[in-house]
Amino acid sequence: MKYVIFYSSYSSARRFDSPTDRLVVDQQLQKAVKSIDHQPGLIRAIGEEAGDDSSTLRDALKGNTKIIVTTIQKFLYLDFNELARELKDKRFAVIIDEAHSSTSGKDMSAVQNILGAKDNLPNDVDDIDGADILENELSKNGKQENVSVFAFTATPKPTTLQLFGTDVVTPEGDVRKAAFHLYSMKQAIEEGFILDVLNNYTEYNTFYQVLKSSEDDPELKTTEAKKQIYRTAMLNPENIEQRIAIIVAHFRDNVKNELGGQAKAMIVTNWREEAVRYYFALKKYLSDHAIEDVKPLVAFTGKVKLDGDETEYTERGINGFSEDKLPEEFNTERHNTLIVANKYQVGFDQPKLSAMYVLKPLAGVNAVQTLSRLNRTCAPFAKKTFILDFVNTYSEMEDAFAPYYTTTVLKNTASVSELRDKAEEIDGYGVITDYDVDALFKVVYENAAKDVKGTGNIRTRINANAEANQIIRRNILVMNNMFRDDDAKKKEFISACRSYVRLYDFLSLITGQIDNELYKKYIFISTFLTNIDYGTANGIDITKKINMVEFKNLYAQTHNGGPHASKPFVKLPSAEVHLTKDEEQLLSRIIEDINAASGQLFDTDVATKSMLQIKDLLLKNENLKVGAKNNNEDDFAYSFYDDADEALLEGLTSNNEFFTLLLNDQNLKKKVLDAFKHSVYEQLKKD
Repeated sequence: MKYVIFYSSYSSARRFDSPTDRLVVDQQLQKAVKSIDHQPGLIRAIGEEAGDDSSTLRDALKGNTKIIVTTIQKFLYLDFNELARELKDKRFAVIIDEAHSSTSGKDMSAVQNILGAKDNLPNDVDDIDGADILENELSKNGKQENVSVFAFTATPKPTTLQLFGTDVVTPEGDVRKAAFHLYSMKQAIEEGFILDVLNNYTEYNTFYQVLKSSEDDPELKTTEAKKQIYRTAMLNPENIEQRIAIIVAHFRDNVKNELGGQAKAMIVTNWREEAVRYYFALKKYLSDHAIEDVKPLVAFTGKVKLDGDETEYTERGINGFSEDKLPEEFNTERHNTLIVANKYQVGFDQPKLSAMYVLKPLAGVNAVQTLSRLNRTCAPFAKKTFILDFVNTYSEMEDAFAPYYTTTVLKNTASVSELRDKAEEIDGYGVITDYDVDALFKVVYENAAKDVKGTGNIRTRINANAEANQIIRRNILVMNNMFRDDDAKKKEFISACRSYVRLYDFLSLITGQIDNELYKKYIFISTFLTNIDYGTANGIDITKKINMVEFKNLYAQTHNGGPHASKPFVKLPSAEVHLTKDEEQLLSRIIEDINAASGQLFDTDVATKSMLQIKDLLLKNENLKVGAKNNNEDDFAYSFYDDADEALLEGLTSNNEFFTLLLNDQNLKKKVLDAFKHSVYEQLKKD
């Protein structure tokens, strides 16, 4: 990538931006780019000087700086109407390192909007009205002629492939999206540039018993209760002590003496509180057992308080040095173990990192990114990697790596018609009206037209406008009143709104075909979502009503890697789910039974559409995926109903008459699940 930067900075393009969405990656990228032999003023790394912020980025873009290194999020705080005329005659090459989720949403839209040359505003500021500003913003959708974007990633998500991928034609004549250039994980392992991290993968199982300790028996939402029980178990001192003992023994026996005694390990936790607790438990264990060759650090953001302790713990306060010095300190002989909570799991380049102790669930891209922290070689040593996992299985990690092992190809696409369908779905709830959407537009855009040279992007202007805020608050009040006694329906509505915003953000990058009405609705809904007070699930603290005993962390098995399966085809999350003919026939009979049993008259087409939601939930359930891959159909059936029930409770938030009846009648629910059981098993097994 340094070669591309060097070449581009002296080419006819003459302007170059290198954004990333991760602070750790940003620091490494700044260091790499600054190492290029260059004249003063050629390169500006936003964040290297005290006081650097989005205004520093604005000034660099408006000035003559040729290469700018920044995090992608800083573009969100710039006003592209203000910069449109300043930048319209400039050309930009944008290189994105570690292209992941941020490069297919509002962050990348902001980059494109700021740098795009299209400017449809009249030259005379007095002639500008709200419609002009709206049209100018919509003109920023789709590819911009003056912006070339290059994205690098080892784990392309479906949205990344759709946005950056190149059309390839299969032997069957189908057009797919794939990477423009590929150096596969398989090839890199075979040629010795990276290591196979799934070698020496050890599974541990954690067992414990939950006892009810209170006399009352409150009704709890299953999903929330399970989350609280899991968190309580993970933070239980007995569980932590057992795991610490296992980790220390494994590290000292298998890892510490590798790489000439320089090998290091990472402990991956669920939450910041867990990271802090493990740090202090580890320090106590080392002190109690007079162990001096395990030297830990901890990494997390912000401040953490522990129950019964008023101290505010910070990474800097615990480690004794600033956060930006951690990579350098961890590289010394003074430290060899790093406990992390959502930090250093992406983009962290430490060749001496040889072992990982996993305490949290990992899946998909997150699993690949996390475990791949171990894949660096460390010359002149023949480095070995070790993973000890208390939560996930080797089979699950193989499935996570499979789409990225050889190549990754997108099978489907997204369209504006899907966005229209989602808009109609939201309209069906009767919360947000076209009248209010238009009212917000008139208030904000007419105000923006009067101050077209003012500062602040459109969302900043909305937040600063009292009348706009009143419109949004009124709609939130309508939602809360409408769903006062139906929390599931409220969550379903909010979920639909989130889906609309995500889909719009993505489509705005690839097409200029989104019309005014869809855009106005996007502005309204995205503002609406940022102003909702989500609160807590049900206010009941289950941790006060249960006890946990008999913790056991037991060795399960060790896997030594080997050839890995490749599953290159991925789909965008909006892929449709269909019913088979047999399912349709079964479901039509079930609907007749439901109507007969309830005295209702559910429309067959409407009820069948609801059934599709159930099948979609079953196909997305991780437990069912694992069960299908590892069992025959008869064995799969044993756990199907429990896992299916969990899927319904966790994701099925439609609480209309039909679903209320279905969820309250176990016999009818079983009939529905039986209708899907075979096809769900077959599809999950095949996928």
